Amino acid sequence: MAGKHGIYEKWVKGRRRKSVRLEVLTIFLIFIVIIMGVSLMIYNQNISELRQADINHLTESSKQLAYSVDSIILDVGSLFNLHYQDQRMCNIINHSKSQYDEVTRFQNTTYVEGTINHVVSNSKYIKRCCIFSANGDVYSNISSVFQDYKDYIWGIVDSGKLGRSIFYTDPEIWSIGQVDYKVVTAVKVLYSYNGTSPLAYVTLDIGYSELDRLLNSTDNPAGTLLFFEDMQIYNNRKGGLYGEQLTEVQEKAKQMVNDGHEQDILRIDGLDYLMTAIRSESSGWTVVRYVAEKEALRSITEHKIRDITVLLVTTAVVFMIYYYRIKQIMEPLAKMDEMIRHNKGTSLQKVYLSREDEWLLGNNEIRNVIQNYNSMAERINEYARKTLLYEIEQKEAQIKMLTYQINPHFLYNTLNTISAIAEIENMENIVEITDSISNIFRYNLKGDSIVTLREEIGHVKDYVQIQKYRFPDQFEMIYEIPEEIYSMKVMKFILQPLVENSISHGLFDKPEGGQITISAALTEEGDMLLTVSDNGIGINKKQLEEMNQKLFEYRVNMNSGKDFGGDGIGIINVNARVSGYYGKEYGITLYSEYGRWTRAVLRIKALRDEEPETGRAGETI
Repeated sequence: MAGKHGIYEKWVKGRRRKSVRLEVLTIFLIFIVIIMGVSLMIYNQNISELRQADINHLTESSKQLAYSVDSIILDVGSLFNLHYQDQRMCNIINHSKSQYDEVTRFQNTTYVEGTINHVVSNSKYIKRCCIFSANGDVYSNISSVFQDYKDYIWGIVDSGKLGRSIFYTDPEIWSIGQVDYKVVTAVKVLYSYNGTSPLAYVTLDIGYSELDRLLNSTDNPAGTLLFFEDMQIYNNRKGGLYGEQLTEVQEKAKQMVNDGHEQDILRIDGLDYLMTAIRSESSGWTVVRYVAEKEALRSITEHKIRDITVLLVTTAVVFMIYYYRIKQIMEPLAKMDEMIRHNKGTSLQKVYLSREDEWLLGNNEIRNVIQNYNSMAERINEYARKTLLYEIEQKEAQIKMLTYQINPHFLYNTLNTISAIAEIENMENIVEITDSISNIFRYNLKGDSIVTLREEIGHVKDYVQIQKYRFPDQFEMIYEIPEEIYSMKVMKFILQPLVENSISHGLFDKPEGGQITISAALTEEGDMLLTVSDNGIGINKKQLEEMNQKLFEYRVNMNSGKDFGGDGIGIINVNARVSGYYGKEYGITLYSEYGRWTRAVLRIKALRDEEPETGRAGETI
């Protein structure tokens, strides 16, 4: 009987070990089957969905190309406004070189050509940039401009083809800096202050080879076409369409742009072509991409077969490796199981692994389990685990402390360096902007959450200083704040979002004559009213009621889930912070007369500089 009992125990042990292996392998196989089933379901989607996905991808790539094309012009776009921003530049271009003596003429030419070179030097696409003044003078970033190029440009000017937008020529080969380049020339008229008489003509020679690398940088079989009005500027000669077929594509693209469609299907010679058309706003070019539908679906089918094959082969290889590793891993676990079951009394024995077992396990979780068991058997108490956790927490605390010690002053130093360089170069506007940005960084990184009203107004002035360069002469600021209120305490960042809202919305369609007023007053109840008003477009009555209702609901219910949409998040944020800090009776109320004015009134507690600041719960901050 004893012999039969021993045989039975061995059979149960083997059964237990085999069942664990079988369960692990079964779970693995189920997991693989699920993955394959989901993969097959994805691959067997409707053909129209696959086609739509492909054309969406084509559209996204077209948008990226259009953005890249935009960047060519945007990188040097400041040249088109230099005569407005640089009075010296305007005066030089407006007068003939012959009116000056030789020294002045050299200085003026050096100044203009240095400005041109500064703008275009960082653009890898612009091979040459010239300014042809209406007086017949030519300035360029290239040392010499040949007469044939001058005659070519003046011929375009005399042809009457130039308008308010940029004009482009067919690709031509010109000698630039003793090297022949194939370029597309962009011509833009610079008008004088009266807006009617041409002051000069800016020409940009865009390298065709660089344009080709930009638009033909992938192995995608789709054709790429770039045209301006009726002029074809670039064709990557992919997609299998030529001649009259490309004309059909071009006409279809015009129709799509006019109708506001970015993607469509064009049928040519019995074949359907997936097609996208994106108009570049800065350059005026239209980027067109097209690919035969069967070609797109063929690549999808090929990918499907390839992926399924790879999946099956990978599954087979992984299964074999997995089975082999499970067998290796289970042997040490069996030893551990045997040792635990034979432990008697309070003395726990360790599980000793041979060198072969350690090598097979490597540094994985099974080996860690065995080592942890040995450690537990050695120490027999919970204190060791708590000590380990304590050490880990201390390490994390040290890492956090080191992280908090990162010094942000390099931001100030960088901006101060830019300001110093700009001051040396007599760029007063850059000096003012960088100083304002530096002040804003310093204010943002200031640790205090409560500041004086004077500091908050200073932050607003720095922000407004930057915006005035963006919207010159569009608006003026008025500050109606009694001197005794400047020293009172307020929360940070409660006025700038309201001023930003007035600029972005109230005065957006008001090119000049705009006025933003910030005023402050104290009430008999001991509150402060901060008012930001503008003489902009105002808010209609229905929308005003909805906005005030949402602001009120947040203060009462503390529900931040509703907002105005778009840029209204600034007002919502200020309202939420004020009501959360001072109490639900405090916050923003909007007043407006549609078409005339808007006023945002912010009610907060009036706190003197010497008084302690308290939050909603009354605790001292």
